[in-house]
Amino acid sequence: MSLPELPEHDFESLFYEQQLDEDTTEITIAPKYIWTSTYSQKQVGALLDLCKNQGLSPQVAGSKLGIKKTAAYEFYNEALRNPAVLPGYKLASEVHRGNNRKFGEDHRNFIDALVAWNPTLTIDEIHYQLSEAFPDFSIHPSSVHHYMTTKMRLSSKRLRLLVSARNSEETRQKRARFVMNCILNDYDYQRRCIFIDECGFSASQIQSTGWSMIGVPVGAQVPSHRSPNLSVIGCISARGVIAFS
Repeated sequence: MSLPELPEHDFESLFYEQQLDEDTTEITIAPKYIWTSTYSQKQVGALLDLCKNQGLSPQVAGSKLGIKKTAAYEFYNEALRNPAVLPGYKLASEVHRGNNRKFGEDHRNFIDALVAWNPTLTIDEIHYQLSEAFPDFSIHPSSVHHYMTTKMRLSSKRLRLLVSARNSEETRQKRARFVMNCILNDYDYQRRCIFIDECGFSASQIQSTGWSMIGVPVGAQVPSHRSPNLSVIGCISARGVIAFS
């Protein structure tokens, strides 16, 4: 499929505008557009010239100028959308300058509280909450991930599901009453107490993750039919195992 032809560009549009300085009541010249790309204006202009005048694709033209494929197509598409402004320029009013881009103790504490409240939040959700709580804090989601994994030493793991009733208020009160009953009756757990516990598992369980080359899916052979769930129960005391079945 052929790419659409670039229109004629008018890069001589006003890149500066007059602004009123409220402190001195004088008219000053302020930049209307700011260059935001990591590539130079000369590289982007040459990219568009190769595409328009020599019929090269953005990918081929970008490779000649040291511009990555994704960036080359972004410049090309931006030129199609707005022929009056060289791609890479943005309105000064849309560029956040002077914002804080460094994490501080407040940001760290905020992320700690977020993760403690809901450990299943995604990086995008954490980034959104940071932006809402700290409007002047301008940071990319990838920087949030880097900070959390390197500075805060957090890592994303497979969830260990916990039954909510296990730590409910009613269950805690039952535990407290049991402990108080043991204290009041002077129970000697080493001689008079037996502890019983049960555990269920499936014999057909397999590891939930595996290794493979990048871009290649990983698979493992599993039985055609799931085995029934099994349960084991054990009784122990301070002297050791009493029974197990």
